[in-house]
Amino acid sequence: MIEGLVFRIIICPDYITYLILN
Repeated sequence: MIEGLVFRIIICPDYITYLILN
């Protein structure tokens, strides 16, 4: 459950930023 929360808070925004920059 914690890992899913970390995924949503850290990984998802970072992935969106990656898509925007590339």
